[in-house]
Amino acid sequence: FNVLSVAFLLLGPFLLFVVVNWCLTTLLDGSGSMKDIYIAGCYSLAPMVLLLIPTTIISRFISLDETAYVTFFLVLTAVWTAGLLIIGTMTTHEYSVGKTVLTVALILLGMLIAVFLLLMFYDLMQNLIGFIVNSFNELSFRAR
Repeated sequence: FNVLSVAFLLLGPFLLFVVVNWCLTTLLDGSGSMKDIYIAGCYSLAPMVLLLIPTTIISRFISLDETAYVTFFLVLTAVWTAGLLIIGTMTTHEYSVGKTVLTVALILLGMLIAVFLLLMFYDLMQNLIGFIVNSFNELSFRAR
């Protein structure tokens, strides 16, 4: 259990959503600022706080046959949060329903592209560091 990895796994997608939302809605004539998007996103996460804490406590006391109830509440939390994020995007940027659906689809695509680029950058940096270390080792062996 590492607190930093858990915090990154929880805050990373949310912050990525906020940044990609701001970037795309700036291009699509959205009227919300980064602060407005962040605030609407934080309010949209309220069902997670309201339902995940009691669900976690209840999951400690139920049997394996009753896990369907926990799964139901987890799915309910995810659907409720997603609905609030969509409504928050529509309200923040003053979009119609059609433009909101298109914007949310583009935000999800943008998040996937951002994660892909971050993974490529991580791999590139790992290869660059490996190349530098191997080159230094090779030069130090040749100098002897």
